[in-house]
Amino acid sequence: MSADAPPAFIVGLARSGTTWLAHALDSHPDIAVLGETAAMGRLHPGTEGPLPPHRARAYMEGIAARSRALYEAEMAFAAQETARAGRAARLTPPVPLAPEDRTAAALFPRALAAVAQAQGKARAVEKTPHHLIWHRRIARTFPDARFVVCLRDPYAAMLSYKHQGDRRGREGRAAARSYHPIGFALVARASFKAARTLLAERGDRVLLVRDREIAEAPGEVLARVQHFLGAEVRALTHAPVNSSFPEGARPGLAPADIFWLNLIALPSARWYGVRRRASGAGVREVAASLAAAIPWAVFTAGLKRREQTMGFAAYVRGWVAGG
Repeated sequence: MSADAPPAFIVGLARSGTTWLAHALDSHPDIAVLGETAAMGRLHPGTEGPLPPHRARAYMEGIAARSRALYEAEMAFAAQETARAGRAARLTPPVPLAPEDRTAAALFPRALAAVAQAQGKARAVEKTPHHLIWHRRIARTFPDARFVVCLRDPYAAMLSYKHQGDRRGREGRAAARSYHPIGFALVARASFKAARTLLAERGDRVLLVRDREIAEAPGEVLARVQHFLGAEVRALTHAPVNSSFPEGARPGLAPADIFWLNLIALPSARWYGVRRRASGAGVREVAASLAAAIPWAVFTAGLKRREQTMGFAAYVRGWVAGG
């Protein structure tokens, strides 16, 4: 497999199999999977021109620091921070001297190559689900980029996302606080719209992976993905398909959850074959959910302001416009 292969991105709707796919591909002897760097989304500098040396280094450090975040979900927060700081120091390549080499387009593959080399792999593939929203930025930056798009029935994805908060510890508390059905519905709406646009604009460079395909024939899915990426097809090690409910008890969505998903996201997901579910939500349930959206929106806006580097207004415009 050539190190000069086109950049490749694993993207999709949250809770749709991207992490499962990333873990499996990472077992390939030629492929290192990074995730989730957000390098073309909230970590992106917001400009296509040359960056000052300190911003160029910060950009590459951010990619290196997050390059193994796939494997840190069960680690304590302090351990995650230590691991990421160590990777940033160890894996960040030197900042180029020439201004034309300090653009995001030049720095991103440079940072990925350093990670792949450290793992003894020929190339690196990036996995950030929300990069689906930024597909046009990626296509402008890397016209030959390939996209593996993972999608799932939005009702099932919402249920899985909502119950991330059932986990113990800091991660569970953060997931619970960041969930509101309006928020997930907006993400689902943007994801299905972006996926449809991406398939229409760059269909020959897009592989769509449906969650039911992963459940029914995981080995076939992995073979298709490897072939699509130009890798030697191997029988890869893969875990059982992830479940948010491994102990068998499977809760349902609240009526207000379904109401907001139907109202906001369903029109954009019809092309995927999604069938509408009746919500049964009453006026009081919808009103209570709407009231709860106010503190959630304040919390989420503050969080996103701190997380991104391109400017909050530009970040919001990118989500609305689809990158």
